[in-house]
Amino acid sequence: MSGYVEASYALVVLNQAHTETASAAGELIVDLLRDLSRSPNTEMARTDAVSAICALSEPLRCHRMPQEPAWRAAIEAATNWRERG
Repeated sequence: MSGYVEASYALVVLNQAHTETASAAGELIVDLLRDLSRSPNTEMARTDAVSAICALSEPLRCHRMPQEPAWRAAIEAATNWRERG
């Protein structure tokens, strides 16, 4: 999958997760991280996006929604990745 397509997919999932309950968002983020782990791509923009998405998963594991700055960081990192992809 190209970087642009993979980043676009990540953005769709992030935006959907952001509107869901903590439980549903957690499932979406875990599935997204699983999907992203299947790619050997190690470009910096992708690595930054995956790191920001991982940060979202920490509070979601405790069934708490991440703070708004964490969502913004993940969405901005994924947007940057898409622009470079």
